This record gives sequence, structure tokens and C-alpha cells, in this order.
Amino acid sequence: MRVVIDTNVLVSALWSKNNRLSQIISAVINDKLVACYNAEIMAEYEDVLTRPKVAFHFEKSKVDEILNKIKVDGLSVAVTPSSMPLPDEDDRVFYDVAKACDAYLITKNLQDFPSASFILPPDQFLYLIDD
Repeated sequence: MRVVIDTNVLVSALWSKNNRLSQIISAVINDKLVACYNAEIMAEYEDVLTRPKVAFHFEKSKVDEILNKIKVDGLSVAVTPSSMPLPDEDDRVFYDVAKACDAYLITKNLQDFPSASFILPPDQFLYLIDD
């Protein structure tokens, strides 16, 4: 199953190792999910997850493991920006990559995207894959 993981989900998963969001990251690391991305998404992941320790305090080895797994085993795609109106243009890339890959977009910020069956909050996505 293909997924596009919004940065807010990655941050939350890393912030608390004992939450349900970390199950999504574990599924990517354990080859149960294929993370779709493009260069812009990877740049955002790297920028946010590697900010100075005063911001998040993430273990560099864990961040490197996740980013390397996505780069090596994920699906990299090139996309042309869509014309879908979005409240936050910075989120367009996540929407466009999910559409291009026929993937689920997992986000905690549903209000930033149009209502669509492939855009799910983490808990709903986890319910879907738990079945």
C-alpha cells in the first residue's frame, strides 16, 4: 500500500515513541507501506526533522533511518502542480504526489486539503490497515 506522509505526522511520530503514529513509521521501515515522495517533500522532511536540537530533540540516528528508508525503498515521483485550490499552497506537493502515486495522504491537518477518500487522519488510516 502506498502512502504520502505529511510532515506533521512524522514529527508527531518521532516526538512520542509510544503513540499510534509511530506505527505508521514502523510500517514504512518494515516494508508494509511504501512511502511516496518527491524532492520537495524530502527537502521539507530533512529541514523540519533536522532542525537544531532546541526545536525537537530528535535522535539523529532515528531521523537518518527514516529518511534513508524513504529514499531507498520509497517511490520517488515527479509531479506537475495541480490546479486544485488549497488553503495552504505549501501542502500542494503532498496532495499532488498522493494523486500521482494513487496513494493515501496521511495528515493531521485535514482542513488544509479538499475532502477526498484518499486523504485520511492517522487514526482512520491505522484503522484501515489494522483490518
